[in-house]
Amino acid sequence: MASIVTAAASIMITGGAVPALAAFPTRDISLAYGNSTATGEATFYDRSVGIAGTIRVTSGNCRRVYGQTVDTDGNILSYGSSGWKCNSTSTTQNYPMSINILANVRGGAYGVILQLQDDVNGEIDRQGLYR
Repeated sequence: MASIVTAAASIMITGGAVPALAAFPTRDISLAYGNSTATGEATFYDRSVGIAGTIRVTSGNCRRVYGQTVDTDGNILSYGSSGWKCNSTSTTQNYPMSINILANVRGGAYGVILQLQDDVNGEIDRQGLYR
């Protein structure tokens, strides 16, 4: 009974239910080169961008995802990488991807520029994602 009274008092004092917190904006990641891919989601937080997903690497190759956060003028704020994922097996392999790229400016990053890279040619695909 006391919890019902407490909840009712809370509603009366605040004027209604407590509003839900706003969700952080997310964007889909889709990078590809042949059968090698990087897919997942970028989440724009207040002072960073979180990258989560999967890097698919074909046999005999090394791939990584490299990213840079940018402000509204295109200035680079910071960078991060998944680290190299090398596949020495005879089949395609999936590797987890988790990167946190800082964006230490008020309001966070305006965008993130992602590159799928290989260990020989460097950038092999690019994607820009924005709030």
